Amino acid sequence: SFSISKLIRRLLLGFGIAILAILVVTIASCARLQPLAKVQAVEPAEAWVEIEGQEVHAPRIGEGEPIVLLHGFAASSYSFHKVVPLLAAEREVITIDLNGFGYTQRPMEESAYGVDSQVDLVLSVLDAYQLESPVILGHSYGGLVSLLLAMKHPERVDRLVLVSPAVERADPPPDWAMTRVG
Repeated sequence: SFSISKLIRRLLLGFGIAILAILVVTIASCARLQPLAKVQAVEPAEAWVEIEGQEVHAPRIGEGEPIVLLHGFAASSYSFHKVVPLLAAEREVITIDLNGFGYTQRPMEESAYGVDSQVDLVLSVLDAYQLESPVILGHSYGGLVSLLLAMKHPERVDRLVLVSPAVERADPPPDWAMTRVG
């Protein structure tokens, strides 16, 4: 006979099994966390910048006009691993692992993970590498960081490239969003 309680139990059991399967697959496919010292032993010394005691992973490769690549949320500089060699044939390419992502050492202060602190991190890397105003390319969350950097410090950005940027929606949009550039 048909019973609502039996149907609900079967649905919950099926749902529980599906969630467990997703968790197992997700955990199995994640990269293992490694101590910073172990990562630094493998990565070249030139790939690191020390900023106020924090080890920031910011590899640079190539020569020419500099371009800085900023990754999206839950990503890292590895996101650009296929495009970096192509760009490096003509430019100096710098990829930065933002706070909380990739190989960059994790700060203890919660405020370091806010978007304004990410902008400060990028500025500090630019200063460490003595880059006055490079081209900045930001993807997703990196696009938001790039956009805020350009808005707060326009003199530090030669050109801005946004790839599917994460931006706040405002209704109506701010004037700057309605301005055509170029």
